[in-house]
Amino acid sequence: MKIYSETFRKWIKVLETYQDKGDQVRESIYLNFKDSYCYFMSSDGVGKLKFYFEKELDEEEIPSFFINTNKFLNIVSQYDEINLNNKFIFSNGKDKYKIAVLVDDDLFDDSTINSDFNGDEIEFTKEQVAQINVASSFTNKDEQNSNYRNIFIKDGYICSLTTQTPLYEAKFDSNIEKVISLNTSRTINTVGTISEGCFIVGSEKSSNIKILSRDRELEIIVAGCSSDEFPPNRSDKFIESYTYGTIAKIESVKLLKALQSLRPYYNEVVSTKVSFTFNEDDMLIKVSDTQNEIEKHVEIQEFDEKLKNCEIFLSASKMEQILGTLKEPILIMDIPTEEDKPIVNFWNNDEQHILMTRFKS
Repeated sequence: MKIYSETFRKWIKVLETYQDKGDQVRESIYLNFKDSYCYFMSSDGVGKLKFYFEKELDEEEIPSFFINTNKFLNIVSQYDEINLNNKFIFSNGKDKYKIAVLVDDDLFDDSTINSDFNGDEIEFTKEQVAQINVASSFTNKDEQNSNYRNIFIKDGYICSLTTQTPLYEAKFDSNIEKVISLNTSRTINTVGTISEGCFIVGSEKSSNIKILSRDRELEIIVAGCSSDEFPPNRSDKFIESYTYGTIAKIESVKLLKALQSLRPYYNEVVSTKVSFTFNEDDMLIKVSDTQNEIEKHVEIQEFDEKLKNCEIFLSASKMEQILGTLKEPILIMDIPTEEDKPIVNFWNNDEQHILMTRFKS
């Protein structure tokens, strides 16, 4: 039998991810020669991948089997095709691999991956997948508010938030209304990046989500979100709460370089709190603790007169993340002058913006 390697090599990152070490079945893939699918599973989800093989002889019969995922991928990644005989020896030319396999159909369970998903199918383009990936970077699995461990798509916008970063928001070219869990978003990013887009479909019987590659050769089912409470990000009251009209503009590259040069110092500060002061003709960035006091001046394009001599304290690492996301030449900051207003709004075009909570003075 000849097994072709192309699909395994294309989806090697997914196959490596979905396995649980220490479990003989879950750290293996199941090569099913009856339906030409490779099955895999882990605590994060289950999936199947179409693969292609060709019998050397019509009467050749090799049973389906489990094989260690990493060892199998190590073999197929080296060759365009690999031969397999009925003694479970893989070969290519003079190279041979005798790998332990497990032949036990009773351990094979495809009921979940082949269950009915009757929800509406949604297509994400390559560009939308990239937006979902950016949004996912502004939340995390350890966020104390469980509802914030999601990405929200509604009314032509995509957003995510955490306690520290109250909002990442961008325009999203779709009319769908969807809550995507952080776990789901990561799989969407992996699949959608490789296949330049993907499809998702929900289950009417559970919160599970099925993710399909554009060519539909790969299917993965992951757990959906447990909460779907949309944030009030598009309400007038919420928008007014971070709109001050006291604007500062600064060149993104110059600010980023300044912050990067200060990283060895602010990384040593427990709170990573760095002060930003608007002087007559520049911005003063200061890092200070019991051992260091570093000052860096950055040219500023323009700022509202009300901000003169105004000092705000921000997370330098969060500022680097914001500058890495908002990549236009000029960064615009809408800064509150009142002490009881903690939110600073960052943007550089009408497509996306980020809110960040400042520290108290």
